[in-house]
Amino acid sequence: MRSAMQKDCVVDHRHTLGDLCEAIAVKEFTRLGFTVFTTTQAHSPVDIIAVDRDGQLYLFDCKANATRTSPGRKIPSRIHRKRTDEQKKLGVRMCYVDESKERIHIVPALEKD
Repeated sequence: MRSAMQKDCVVDHRHTLGDLCEAIAVKEFTRLGFTVFTTTQAHSPVDIIAVDRDGQLYLFDCKANATRTSPGRKIPSRIHRKRTDEQKKLGVRMCYVDESKERIHIVPALEKD
């Protein structure tokens, strides 16, 4: 039998994947020249705050990339997650992370100079 402490220490692998995806996103934003901040809250509409070289602030909610293949199609497509009303109000962008390739995809895309 497991003790009460052991029951509380069960790892939820969805959270582990989420933590990994956030770490990959932080690495990629840093590589792209952003100054990056992360949240200290477990439940927040924002996972990452990134500031570009011009001082433009971006808010991101990180999600593990997930795909599905629709009937009659051969190529899988990304499953896009809906933003909450609060995220829409704040202007939060979705950051989809492919953990196997360590790549990110931003929706809506960042403006290019």
